[in-house]
Amino acid sequence: MAYRCDLCGKKKMIGRSHRHHKGVAGGKWLQRAQKTVKVFKPNLHAFKGFLKGKKGKWLFCTKCLRKVKANQPKPAPKKETSIIKEKK
Repeated sequence: MAYRCDLCGKKKMIGRSHRHHKGVAGGKWLQRAQKTVKVFKPNLHAFKGFLKGKKGKWLFCTKCLRKVKANQPKPAPKKETSIIKEKK
């Protein structure tokens, strides 16, 4: 299973990051930080519910999860039942 949002398709992205190294007077470029490859992952959440009329389990990014939860059908309120005991 791919690590991507099932609604918008957001997935892992590769970028570059580097740490800050304190420079030395007269030789700043000799002491610079090396750049490394970094993987940026989306903030995915598992969701069970209805989407496009189908019930199932999906992975959504946070932005899509808020949209889906706002459009979910609300459950019908439960009716209270009272039990009356007959006296003999």
